[in-house]
Amino acid sequence: YVLAVSMLVDAINNRKPSGASESTVLGPFHFADAPELPMGSDICLDQKGTPMLVRGTIRSTDGRPLANAKVDVWQANDEGFYDVQQKGIQPDFNLRGVFRTGPDGAYWFRGVKPKYYPIPDDGPVGKLLKALGRHPYRPAHLHYIIEAEGFDRLVTHIFDPDDPYINSDAVFGVKESLLAKFDRISDPARIAEAGFANPASRRTLRMAFAARLWQGIGGCPASGESLCATTGGRDRTDASDQRSCPISRPAVRAQA
Repeated sequence: YVLAVSMLVDAINNRKPSGASESTVLGPFHFADAPELPMGSDICLDQKGTPMLVRGTIRSTDGRPLANAKVDVWQANDEGFYDVQQKGIQPDFNLRGVFRTGPDGAYWFRGVKPKYYPIPDDGPVGKLLKALGRHPYRPAHLHYIIEAEGFDRLVTHIFDPDDPYINSDAVFGVKESLLAKFDRISDPARIAEAGFANPASRRTLRMAFAARLWQGIGGCPASGESLCATTGGRDRTDASDQRSCPISRPAVRAQA
């Protein structure tokens, strides 16, 4: 990871045409048996951290919404730990969940704003980083695996562009198209509408990520279509996104 070999392998194995959503490394903390949850569920089981509403759409590269696409998400908590790193402290399957898109390709769920964290640096990797004058930190991010019938699987992250380590990820996983926009919402009525508890005493973040899946054969970019990402940047109004989520904003389609 720290020598960027994993990212090189990812780039070779996940070649996509211009406009496709970009992939990045899977990471070691994915669970294949995370629970499938109803749309809009809160994946933060211990209610710690700054609440965050995440929303988006899944489409093909020609713009068709993909119904029943599988959106598998997981993240670290507000202290930079995954549930598997804090057995007995965090609930099992905290900040994990699987969702299915609606007929319009839309999805939304609730979580918390993640925090940056260090990769293990108490062995040879730590010595290598120190020799190179590098830190061990990964910037805050959310993990995604997105799957739809007839399309290649997308493994990716969404990053906080304001993270202090966004330009120096220890594993080189950051890509410009994967930078999301986090908007702070303080209106109690809008927070309550999204289903968060105690809206008068809390502030909420919202983040949009829409994707388009690559429809290829054996990963060959010459043979099909792809999945395009919606993150922060140039805005694009998407009425189907706004119908599906109580706190809506124009979606953004980022070009790879």
